[in-house]
Amino acid sequence: MKNHKKYLISIQKKGESRYDAFFEKNNFQESDFNIYGIKGIELSTRDYFELAVGNHITPLTPAELGCTLSHLQALKDFINSDAEYAYVFEDDVTFKKDIDFDTDLSFLNEGFILSLGGINLFLCRKARGSLLSQTYADQPILKLHPYFSDKAFYAMGYIMDKRAAQAYIKYHQTIQLADDWQGFLAENPGIHFYFTDLLNHPELNFINNTQSSIENERLSILKPSSLPSSFFALLTIYFKQKKKLYKKRIKRFFTQNYPRS
Repeated sequence: MKNHKKYLISIQKKGESRYDAFFEKNNFQESDFNIYGIKGIELSTRDYFELAVGNHITPLTPAELGCTLSHLQALKDFINSDAEYAYVFEDDVTFKKDIDFDTDLSFLNEGFILSLGGINLFLCRKARGSLLSQTYADQPILKLHPYFSDKAFYAMGYIMDKRAAQAYIKYHQTIQLADDWQGFLAENPGIHFYFTDLLNHPELNFINNTQSSIENERLSILKPSSLPSSFFALLTIYFKQKKKLYKKRIKRFFTQNYPRS
């Protein structure tokens, strides 16, 4: 019995460009993957409001909602399986090199997420932590330090174990962005987040448009932060942020970044 299940997140079907390219470029067999894809724009107005607007300061876009629901469907299927690990990929990734899906991952802490890409993209490049002595597909692995969880983005491709998947599903009882790793890790300090660099993906930098539809949708709207309710609350937030910034600056001397190729 295989120790893993493979999932593809895609709203496209066979015969459409990104869907076909995922299998052709990566030399994968369609039959090896469980495929999930929910189009947020096709949900009813009531469902969209309840899931993406209610209890949200800033609503999720339809694409963001559909993306998160698709990831949740995949992970719920994984939870109900006998597999140890879930490999989850979005359809706009390509692999930099072949990997062995049967790799023994027991050297990672229980309750782990191993992000397979993004660490060398703009938003994640300042993530810091500790480099493991082990590698994955001959690529370095960085264990993210909690102080740098604000540099964790993308759900383009990752591996999860059961404990992490259960925590992810619970966190999204109120639906958040699929890659809201910062919020997820803040609520789940016992989950270990790792980076490695095996995937290519369209760049997201909030400046230039990308080839990814969900990221382009994100770029089309401005998501303002909520304002504090009082001057005292504003001062509290200010000093908390200052304290966090100083701690982060100090921690930089005791952490590592991901090796640049």
